[in-house]
Amino acid sequence: MGNHLEFDSREFVTKYALWLSRAKSEKEAIEYAEKFLKDTPDILKLVLEDIKAGINKK
Repeated sequence: MGNHLEFDSREFVTKYALWLSRAKSEKEAIEYAEKFLKDTPDILKLVLEDIKAGINKK
């Protein structure tokens, strides 16, 4: 169950952060992810990679 919750958090934060990077800035997207996932550094690392990949797709 815990693993499923971690992936849900990753997906949610990634989607919102990518939207935030398009609507405002990459810096704000990264700050949001870091704030939301500060207690789960493994997921934070994956989300930051997702943000970079999503921004590079633009």
